[in-house]
Amino acid sequence: MKQAWLSNPIKYSIAAVTGAILALGLGSQVALSQRVVNINPSLDDQGVPSDTSINGVFEPTNGVGIDPRTVRIFLNNQDVTRNSTITNSFFSYRPQQNLPAGTNTVRVQYQNTQGQNRVVSWNFTVDQNNAQQTSGYPTATNQSLRPLFTSHRSGDEINTRGFTLQGQTEPNATVDVKVTSELPVLGGVFNVKVGQSTLIDQTVKADNNGYFEVQVPPPSPVTSGLRYNVKAVANNNNQTSQPVELTLVQE
Repeated sequence: MKQAWLSNPIKYSIAAVTGAILALGLGSQVALSQRVVNINPSLDDQGVPSDTSINGVFEPTNGVGIDPRTVRIFLNNQDVTRNSTITNSFFSYRPQQNLPAGTNTVRVQYQNTQGQNRVVSWNFTVDQNNAQQTSGYPTATNQSLRPLFTSHRSGDEINTRGFTLQGQTEPNATVDVKVTSELPVLGGVFNVKVGQSTLIDQTVKADNNGYFEVQVPPPSPVTSGLRYNVKAVANNNNQTSQPVELTLVQE
């Protein structure tokens, strides 16, 4: 798991990890974070599509939370906070125009609940030729075996109990879809996650036009900040596609 660079890093202890897990077991609210992890695009990622969305997860540490009112999102030194989605556990920004080719820089500034300033920054490289869409959700313009999700993009928030994945592949291909859920609790050297579970692990068949659909049941319990990891692989005529992965976050 890659994480963005954080100023004034915090040291972690086994006692802090254990205490947070015990608090969860007692039903206490999950501590909010001072770090940003599970970023998209990844740190120093290469060949990123120019229409990518930018998102990350605020991960808990030592019970000290962030103040979401102080979060500011910058892309290439331009303040895009107004057009971003920001919660206690997640942020997301979807550019309205394609990103420029070459190096792009994301900077996230915020304060924790103790009034301490934090700055997270990372770079990624956009390949202009790698973009498949210009804006909005993906549209299947040509048929290929590799699944293309048309209902969701990585970084989307889920505001329902359970959701439906829709996509396209080659006509009559089979698609292996696996969706797991997990709740990030603590970072650092321990990378502890709570409530990891498999929601679905099944094979569906695309119709004569290549469209497929799968219902994803809700986890128990449904918790804000819960992360859904989606992976799909298609098979047809003794050929297997490259996997497609999405990360979705419960609102």
